[in-house]
Amino acid sequence: MAATGIEAGPAFESRIEDARLGDTPEIVHVIREGARSAYGGLRVLPGKPGLPAFLTDLATRKPREIDAAVRAGRDTLLVQRIGSGRIVGFAKVGPGESGARLLEAWYVLPEFHGTGLARLLMRRAILAARDRPFYAYTTAGTRGHRAYAKLGFILAGEALPTPGPLAAAGLVAPQLRADLPAEARRRLLRTLPPGQASEPAESQSSRSRISTSGPTD
Repeated sequence: MAATGIEAGPAFESRIEDARLGDTPEIVHVIREGARSAYGGLRVLPGKPGLPAFLTDLATRKPREIDAAVRAGRDTLLVQRIGSGRIVGFAKVGPGESGARLLEAWYVLPEFHGTGLARLLMRRAILAARDRPFYAYTTAGTRGHRAYAKLGFILAGEALPTPGPLAAAGLVAPQLRADLPAEARRRLLRTLPPGQASEPAESQSSRSRISTSGPTD
């Protein structure tokens, strides 16, 4: 799962809301550019096409998946907008193990890394989980790996195999589980801007699910 700059104090004002039909092209752009940034340094197995093939696969699969997710309205699909409505961030929260919530995606466009937007988006994803345990998977050794650790997630256990779409492109992307402890959760939510101390109505009214082959695709 990709992640982005997490510095406190957003340099841009943003609003975060549920994705709608019609948002799909911008969401796919955020995913592709986030993936390009996150996975550009990964090792590629000999004879495999690498990152360009993975990005092409994303461009093919994700429009259908996102449209289906918005229509299904089950889990939480958040978009982060700035200015007149440009989408610069995207997060998806779905069901995890034993009633926990799984952060299936967390992206902010690379040009907004370091602005604090990713941290704000993470907080809203945590709110969507309510009081349930919250965790994610991240690719070992990447910017995302470091971002989760900086936010207080605990990364432990043996690395899991590279998810299918990444593996098909020959990218070596072992996954680590990142769990958010209660104290780190409280610390992150204490710094929410005024008026965002609870999940807003638009996130309660609509749920979205993306069918994926793994937590990083």
